[in-house]
Amino acid sequence: MKRSFMVLALLAGFVTTAEAQSLFSTRGLGTPVDPVDARARALGNSGIGLLGLNGSLVNPAELAGIPRRGVSATLQPFWGNDQVDDLDANVSGTRFPVIQIIYPMSERLVLGLGYGAFLDQSWAATTGGTEVIGADTVAVSDVLRNTGGIGQLRLSAGYTLSSKIALGAAAGLYTGNIDRSLTRTFPDSGIALDPFSTRSRWDYTAPFVTVGTRIDPNPRVRFGAALTVSGNLDANGREGPAEDVSYELPLRASAGMSAIVAPRLMVAASGNWSGWSGDPDFAAPGTLVGTVAGSSWDVGVGLESQSLRTPSRIFPLRLGFRYGQLPFHEVGEEQPKEWVVSGGIGFHLAGDDFGPLAVADLGIERGSRTGLGGTLLSSGIDETFWRVSATISLFGR
Repeated sequence: MKRSFMVLALLAGFVTTAEAQSLFSTRGLGTPVDPVDARARALGNSGIGLLGLNGSLVNPAELAGIPRRGVSATLQPFWGNDQVDDLDANVSGTRFPVIQIIYPMSERLVLGLGYGAFLDQSWAATTGGTEVIGADTVAVSDVLRNTGGIGQLRLSAGYTLSSKIALGAAAGLYTGNIDRSLTRTFPDSGIALDPFSTRSRWDYTAPFVTVGTRIDPNPRVRFGAALTVSGNLDANGREGPAEDVSYELPLRASAGMSAIVAPRLMVAASGNWSGWSGDPDFAAPGTLVGTVAGSSWDVGVGLESQSLRTPSRIFPLRLGFRYGQLPFHEVGEEQPKEWVVSGGIGFHLAGDDFGPLAVADLGIERGSRTGLGGTLLSSGIDETFWRVSATISLFGR
């Protein structure tokens, strides 16, 4: 059986059940996942330009000024429902979008070693139908599974140039893999037919560098900007009928700002742009379906209030909204869009005058994705989801 069937069957609308991250991950290199923490998620923020502690892997300049060594990690479970024409399926999963170790080398220089998410390619679906074998027509059931994705391993450095300006740089590798399998069974067949399966595997690698800056005109206002340049992403076949493929990764620009507009109220805004090539050569490894990677963007705004407090604790409350595009779709299909409404709370668990010792953040998002309408799926895919992000940051004295 041709490997292209594994994607074509899904696109043709034969999906009966699915259990994975998102059916939008069936296009191209998958669904983008930002390496941002729960605070940024709750604020609808891209993880850049935020006053206070920022554990996201977006702008290396925001490491500057962190006074203590520590670690920050984020857990992110989510649940959703996809509708394809008159069919629907549930999706779910859990990921760790960002983990970072922070180590100040001096009062001016802070290093960070982190691993973050980039693109998710996990999905699974069950399709059903019939095949003519000799003189018989038999029922067939196919289980399609694509497991894996692409993450980023990076070494970052933030340097305090002055009381108002910090610079940053990061270098790293995009890395990851996908395993793809197709298992066919013959339920209720009157003839003896054994099930069979095929499996392929690819490993990903690509270098990248990021430069960024953080500007604080005064203690109540912060601006941040970062630019990421990447080399080609190589998908190297490791198992099965897996041929090597190479992809051109985009130039990515991010910018954000935050300001304290009242004694206990902060506003924040941010945006991202990724300049994916428009050429139809972004089909997932091992598939024959042409995929376009359109340039994509997103913008977000949020509010953070510190009115909820006790004599010894502050519990920041957050609200946010974010809207943007997903890059991958087939030629002639509608480019997917996404909107998210979010909220959350922070817990300053321990600290002193020198800085925080333990901080926890929780963000909850309600979102929707739509798109991919075209020849194969006339009405496209409608996806609604809940996403929870929980971050814990611990620092030593």
